[in-house]
Amino acid sequence: MLDEIRGRYGDCAMVARLLTQDEQDLTVLTGSRVKAMGSQAITTLYRDQLSDDEVDQVILRRLIDMRERYLRKHCG
Repeated sequence: MLDEIRGRYGDCAMVARLLTQDEQDLTVLTGSRVKAMGSQAITTLYRDQLSDDEVDQVILRRLIDMRERYLRKHCG
């Protein structure tokens, strides 16, 4: 019974749900159905050069990366 509860409400399940939501939010920001990640990193010297949407995209991509690393490390 504990395994069933952990599978539904545990950290791994929660992070997986958050990751799914982050990816959906990123799709809304980028206007694309293609998962735009990986080699498309944004680099800038001054944050004020980015629009609010671009800042949101950077933040979401960092969250997605952190959550994916967590899942690989702890939920393999």
